[in-house]
Amino acid sequence: MQREEALKALVAAQDITERVRRRGRWYAGYSAGFGAITVALVLVVGLWPSPAAVAVATPVALVGFAALTVYCLRQPMSPRRHAAVHLTSMAGWAAAYLATLVVGTTAFPGAVWWWVPGALVCALPPFAAALYTLARTAEPRA
Repeated sequence: MQREEALKALVAAQDITERVRRRGRWYAGYSAGFGAITVALVLVVGLWPSPAAVAVATPVALVGFAALTVYCLRQPMSPRRHAAVHLTSMAGWAAAYLATLVVGTTAFPGAVWWWVPGALVCALPPFAAALYTLARTAEPRA
């Protein structure tokens, strides 16, 4: 391989790397959206503990989660370590969500001091995944 060919191959590889990095940023938006829906759902379920509020908030949240899933499935590529980041995020979310809802609905229904921090704790894993993805897909600093 001659010098010119090697330089062209290097430029092409850098171009592909940049495109892949940019196209992996979608997961940050997905995770932030998931966290935002979670905050809203936990606040409604916790602060307005009535069957009517739950009957309205849950389907609305499910539609939001379904829209995020469709968005996720339509992406042409996933960020590096996507599966591990996503599984860790969802496991953390599930644990926080279940703990917040089980303890909150039995011991603290309607207590603002429980539900506001609880909603934010539930959203921490997806928000952390969003920040991690943004950091991993950022432009390299020269």
